[in-house]
Amino acid sequence: FTSDHGDTLGEHRIWGKNLLYECCTRIPLIVHHGSGNTAHGITYETATLLDLYPTVLEQAGVQVDDNRIAGRALDLRSAANSPDDRVVIGELGNSLHPQYFIRQGPWKLIYLDGYPAWELYNLTEDPQELNNLATNEPGIRRNLFGALRAWLDAEAPHTRPVFPGADRVDHAELSRLSHL
Repeated sequence: FTSDHGDTLGEHRIWGKNLLYECCTRIPLIVHHGSGNTAHGITYETATLLDLYPTVLEQAGVQVDDNRIAGRALDLRSAANSPDDRVVIGELGNSLHPQYFIRQGPWKLIYLDGYPAWELYNLTEDPQELNNLATNEPGIRRNLFGALRAWLDAEAPHTRPVFPGADRVDHAELSRLSHL
């Protein structure tokens, strides 16, 4: 059981999913393996939805040695007691100004593309993301943003317009074409 995203239900005085706070990015993942080969409990391992594919394959006994698969198989046999230092990057597509986050260990940086403004949180000390530390922790902000910038440059996410005007969508025309 899982979901593609969470929702704000009044957190940060917001309703719906339109920001990259934990209430929108954290989702449940409940796995039941009929053979009883997996432990039950809670893990705080950092994971993404990209990890589901290799996890399901591994649990099904399918050996995959393909470096083209994004994500990694999650260890469902043992529960971790604390978060790991895995780097996870997320994006919220809006081709004019997409939002991104990068998370490593207790730190999470939120960045709105095209604006020199950041939100930085220590999720261990501030799980509700109420105390923006971007100005108090410039070294951590700079390191996380450098890693995010390197990822953006390498991956060139689909949300960036390929040519001027590509981000403008005529929704009426799109709807008409979808019914052909």
